[in-house]
Amino acid sequence: MNKRNFIFLLSIFLLILVFYVDVSTSTQNHTSKNILIGSFVGGRSHVNPMLDIAVLLYERGYNIILVATESHSLSLEYPTLKHVPLRARPYDFSYIKIVRESFHKEYNYKNLAALHEFHIKSYNYVFEVYKNTAEEFDVDLFFCDALLNDACLDVANALKKPVVGYTVNLNGRLLRTSLVLVDTFFGFEVPQTLPPNIQEIGPVMSEEYPSLTPELEDFLNGHKRVLYVSFGTRFFTTIENNNKLLKAFIEAIDKKIIDGVIWTLVLTSKDDFSPTLNLIDGTISCHESLYTGTPMLVFPFAYDQAGNAEKLKLNGVGLILSKLNLDVNDVISKIDLLLKDENVKKNVKRLKFLSMINSKRKYRAADLIEYTLHDSHNKGTSKGFLNDWIPKARFFEGDVNIYVALLSVIFGLRLIGIGI
Repeated sequence: MNKRNFIFLLSIFLLILVFYVDVSTSTQNHTSKNILIGSFVGGRSHVNPMLDIAVLLYERGYNIILVATESHSLSLEYPTLKHVPLRARPYDFSYIKIVRESFHKEYNYKNLAALHEFHIKSYNYVFEVYKNTAEEFDVDLFFCDALLNDACLDVANALKKPVVGYTVNLNGRLLRTSLVLVDTFFGFEVPQTLPPNIQEIGPVMSEEYPSLTPELEDFLNGHKRVLYVSFGTRFFTTIENNNKLLKAFIEAIDKKIIDGVIWTLVLTSKDDFSPTLNLIDGTISCHESLYTGTPMLVFPFAYDQAGNAEKLKLNGVGLILSKLNLDVNDVISKIDLLLKDENVKKNVKRLKFLSMINSKRKYRAADLIEYTLHDSHNKGTSKGFLNDWIPKARFFEGDVNIYVALLSVIFGLRLIGIGI
């Protein structure tokens, strides 16, 4: 056997030996990891997307504990999670009064002062609920809604636990968090630079929605230009404005601009229910309308609704009504424009495509939460967590890093080449 053949056979033998690979993936025991989701005053537009992400984490073996108000009735909708209610306190009724007053007058950010006062009065009680829950369930990570929810962030930091923030719009209130998830997407949101720990993951859409009732299904099958009215979780209006809206809808039907109206607060399937036009104010309604490719007539009252309205108008998929100067003819003309304008149709199609693509990013959100939970810098994380993702090679009786083994082969072949 000549030298060339011997080196070739020896190299094949060594490579077969080295590439008897036992590639391991992470084998962390997720069942012992507990994630607390906290929301103080956020409505369904805040809580439901967080829970849709939590469902993915539950399916991966994590335990989910929700701390939120009783009014959500979430135990029936998400039976797999533990629900610790933030029960009503005597001063909670002042919150309802503050919200109602905000809806009935011109809104600006000075109105937030009253909400912050309510937040301060509630802080000690909410802090204790979060702290007691975290200690009872041995929480490993906090997932906190940003809206008036400093107690959630403070408890996480006090207990030295990793914390992930959630918000429906870009803001600077979550600087104390390891990671910020923003339920929006560029295309709907105005593009801007973001630090790496702030990730847009919206629109977060539920996997399932309640089916249409037979009555609704029959109504939609018999009508081609349906106006769907949805005013979000918290809505306070006036009898005068309600009368104006009803009059505008009736006249729009008489003029054959639309041929039907559904005014409801019940969630329906985004796949089965695609109305011609939406009259909306909430974030979830915005996302669902964009996903189904439906133009929007927006009726903003307070808080982030005004910002959502401006974004929809800027993107050419919506028009805005004024709560303080509502006019029947203005409502009718805007409905007509949204249904007939070719530019609106093009923009709606574009935003629908972007929404459907970006709606898959809730899986990335779950991945990022997992990464934050298991980050080796966090207290209590197994030292071998990151090492488990490095391919290993079984070399004789011990595990040797495959890259070290490859270098050994190259070095050995070099020695053989010199010595023979």
